[in-house]
Amino acid sequence: MSSFLLRITNRGDGQPGSNLTLFRADGERWHASAGPESIPALDCAGDSADRIREFFLTTTSRDTRFATIAQCLWTTINLPSFEPVWGDAFRDRTTPFHLFVAADGELGGVPWELLTRSYPQCLLLRCPDWQPAASAPVWPVRIMVVVGARRGDRAVKAEEELGAIRRAVRNVNRSIFMKEVLLPTADDLLTEMKLFCPHVLHFIGHGGPSVEDESEPALKFDLAGGASWDWTRPLIRSMLHDYEQDTSCRLRLVYLNACRSLSITGGAATAAAPSLSDQKITYDLSTEFLQRARAVLAMQSDVDGTMAGVFADQVYSGVASGKPLDAAIASARSTVQRQSNIDRRDPYVACLILKTPVEQIIPVPGLDSDRQSSISRTKAFEVVSRFVGRQDLRNEFFSCLQPPCQQIPKHTIYVVQGPNCSESFPHRPGKTWFVNWCMEACMRHGYDVRWISVIGGQGSIGLIELMRAIRDGDPREALSALHRPIEPKASFAEFNFTINTLLSGGVWKPPEPGLALAPDNNDPMDVDRLNDQQFVDRICSAFQSALLVAGAGAPLLLVLDDFVQGTSAFPRGHFQIFFKKVLVGLEEHERRPVRVMLVVTEKFFRDNLDDLPSALYKMIDLKDFPAEAFPEIAMEYLELTSPSVLAKRSLVAEMAMTRKDTIGYWRIAYLKEYAEQVAAVLGLGR
Repeated sequence: MSSFLLRITNRGDGQPGSNLTLFRADGERWHASAGPESIPALDCAGDSADRIREFFLTTTSRDTRFATIAQCLWTTINLPSFEPVWGDAFRDRTTPFHLFVAADGELGGVPWELLTRSYPQCLLLRCPDWQPAASAPVWPVRIMVVVGARRGDRAVKAEEELGAIRRAVRNVNRSIFMKEVLLPTADDLLTEMKLFCPHVLHFIGHGGPSVEDESEPALKFDLAGGASWDWTRPLIRSMLHDYEQDTSCRLRLVYLNACRSLSITGGAATAAAPSLSDQKITYDLSTEFLQRARAVLAMQSDVDGTMAGVFADQVYSGVASGKPLDAAIASARSTVQRQSNIDRRDPYVACLILKTPVEQIIPVPGLDSDRQSSISRTKAFEVVSRFVGRQDLRNEFFSCLQPPCQQIPKHTIYVVQGPNCSESFPHRPGKTWFVNWCMEACMRHGYDVRWISVIGGQGSIGLIELMRAIRDGDPREALSALHRPIEPKASFAEFNFTINTLLSGGVWKPPEPGLALAPDNNDPMDVDRLNDQQFVDRICSAFQSALLVAGAGAPLLLVLDDFVQGTSAFPRGHFQIFFKKVLVGLEEHERRPVRVMLVVTEKFFRDNLDDLPSALYKMIDLKDFPAEAFPEIAMEYLELTSPSVLAKRSLVAEMAMTRKDTIGYWRIAYLKEYAEQVAAVLGLGR
């Protein structure tokens, strides 16, 4: 993609106006292609740069002057010596290109984003500095949305923006995790950041002068009971320093939707028209955050709350689909143009300021066609996108599986526990949905995932049978990526040699180097052999080594499910050996190439895991949904699926039934007292 850098500085001769220099990218270096050229002070049909900024700040309605200003800005910078350098890029409306603007002086604050009105292929970015950084893909992208405005603040419309971000993230929630922090204290905000380690910090609220020092810009946190506070530049500086020191993490992007429809004067909030000093507040805060983040997306003026939600929706959806941030922003501008108006300021308010190449801000790994095809052929994933609830547990699981800031995972064993469905306890905690969602998310992002039904309809099964089931997959499910044999099959050369020798009663001798893979003779194992410590150690060591070799490429995630079916259960003695001799040693390898998820019921856990040290595994406990969560779950389901009125009424009717009346899809609880609340949430009335 062609890239240009327009550097604008004050004239050095003491005259009003600016010097313009145009650079063109050659690989990773900029080369001066034209200029410097001196131009007089900006004059746009009699309006100065200050008047243009004031118009942009104060004009909320449709106005054709936006088009006039856009044309004026283009005329100002398209100097005769520049046209041969970038003319073709501006004329070709079908090919995107980058235009980085580094502007000081009077032209530093004009809304350059208006250039995209006539040239949508122009991906315009502000670039005060340039510091290339690591560009390894990040997954999952963690977004922390921090709200500083109270509920019902009509100037901010935080609820609308939050709703739009939730919808955008929900559609791509295997790539983006979102955490909402509403009206925190300063200490609570720092604590939440350290726990979540966000790549993106998204602020929704007001910006304005600090109550204690009107010359100091701040983000406003409007807490009740006199607990309101200002996030000033010194406090931003100190908090982010503490955050980085304690976590070794750094922010990738700060998204400041800081509305300036309120001005704080003398400690009291009063309605006031935005001013040029308000714009300077946003710029100063952006500069402070840019000291610690790779980029800042800030608003040059107030933006309608509804359009802010639309813009955020498009940005996050685009990033999750693999678009670079600038392309996602261009798509968002286009969407806001269609839903607002091309002659309103809303599409041009967002301003991306960066100090690293845009592809290094939030590089999300793409999904290749083969992996997409594997996912689409897997029956377990057909409806996983409709999974709702359990967001905290999803975040918790992936924080362990894929720790932030390239940290090494502490655990390689994850125990997903939930109650069994039965006549006495008919609630469904959602283990299957949760596990399927996690498997699909892992497969999307490079994990080699296998699901093994431990009992699998085989009745009696033991240690060797489990190892063979993991190795061989399920030939009855040949089209499913979850049931394929572990690759490469040669990984199991030593294991096959070991069991063929020991199970046939042969004399043990270590295998020769470069041992070729031989077929498994499928000899049965006498259960008494489990008392032979040397036999157990050799078989388990060979199997563990095979798994580690198989995980040397893409990390391997084994999901072991169905430890109990009907009256059959995996034997405790066999499980303890497998856990202690095979699984526990996996975390000793620095790369953690193999992870294991054990999906168990509460009873199986008590019988088999309860006496094992809890430090050996990470517990994901899917307890029953609390009653008060049902209206929220119903709303999430509604936003996700847009069900028919009949489907909504069926849901409410089922909730109102007694436990013995139904065994339907929504059998996660039967709470008559919440049926009415859910009905109201779904818009059904009484």
